[in-house]
Amino acid sequence: MKIIWSPESVGQVNGILRDMTEFDAVSTNRWLTELLASVDRIAKFPKLGRTIPKHNDPSVRQLLVGKF
Repeated sequence: MKIIWSPESVGQVNGILRDMTEFDAVSTNRWLTELLASVDRIAKFPKLGRTIPKHNDPSVRQLLVGKF
């Protein structure tokens, strides 16, 4: 399955990375690695994560990673 990131998701990830990098680059790299691993998992298991009611499309999923 191909993962397509919404513009909102890309913006959120970029903001999180920018904020985290100011405090701890090592933790930022660890979080990014965990995020990308989660994306790989959802590509393999498309029903992983929760649906997002406002999209009214069961193929659109939300997967939370860490505290962000």
